[in-house]
Amino acid sequence: MDVMLADSARLQESDCLYVNRKEQRTGQISRTPLYTTEDVQAIMRHFGGVRYGEVVTPGTGMKAVFHDAGHILGSAAISLRVTEAGSTKTILFSGDLGRRQMPILRDPHVPTACDVLIIESTYGDRTHNETAEEAKAKASALISHAVTHRSKIIVPAFAVGRTQDLVMWIKELVKEGRIAPLPIYIDSPLALRATEIFRRHPECYDDETYRTLTQEGDPFIARYIHYVSSVQESQKLNTMKGPCIIISASGMCEGGRILHHLTRIFLRMSGRSHRCPPTFLLSMERNGRPIRLPRPSGPNTRMWQSLSLNSAKHMRFDSRNHTVKYRGHRHGS
Repeated sequence: MDVMLADSARLQESDCLYVNRKEQRTGQISRTPLYTTEDVQAIMRHFGGVRYGEVVTPGTGMKAVFHDAGHILGSAAISLRVTEAGSTKTILFSGDLGRRQMPILRDPHVPTACDVLIIESTYGDRTHNETAEEAKAKASALISHAVTHRSKIIVPAFAVGRTQDLVMWIKELVKEGRIAPLPIYIDSPLALRATEIFRRHPECYDDETYRTLTQEGDPFIARYIHYVSSVQESQKLNTMKGPCIIISASGMCEGGRILHHLTRIFLRMSGRSHRCPPTFLLSMERNGRPIRLPRPSGPNTRMWQSLSLNSAKHMRFDSRNHTVKYRGHRHGS
């Protein structure tokens, strides 16, 4: 929790500093972050850990149990039994639930019956019909194509959960002989810190991942997996030739180093597309969702404000559609 909150506070502080610097010229009121890194340090003193299945008493007449939601490390559905005036009711609250047969974490635990159910879910109306094997087959085909064409695969991925899942899936494909090892770069300091937390909690792993840990060692490392921390190392990836995979945050392309990678890639494709090897985007974006890129320096800066990717294989910027050569693959949540 402290890792996520601290990163969120840092991003808010950075964004406010950037926006205020631009808007102070017009005399607009300065913006302030919702909370700061100092606020995070203060609030973390009030947090305490609770094991799944452990009964806690948050107040008089209340008993709470946390059930494994299987979404990301530490996610939980909370079952709260409240007794008042001789009547007992059970309230169940859950955020996002994980999918079954996903790597690393156990499948979601099914809680007991409740009287009131409260669910928060961005994708509550979605059904995931694709099996794990079908997803691995798609990934195998995409990676093989990139290797053949000596291309880069750019993957916007959440630092917690999705990045670690992708690493495990690729390692499985290599182990099964379905793809050859190729360089993988995890370009996200937050993902590096999150992976360290994953290593400290093997009790949350599913049986297969736990066997990997006990028989083969650390499940998140391999000779072809590289964790990138410094800005200088990240910048070097832009000039590196494929084939390789770059996994970078943020998963929704709303901030982070992924925006700089996308900017570099699209500038090259726009200016020298006939000489550039194809680039593959493994994206979680919904159709038409805008991706705002930082303004680069160079001869093409006038048109780089925002763009959106769609299934018609166009980039849209400056209110016009521009055809580009890319292969996109939607990676469901």
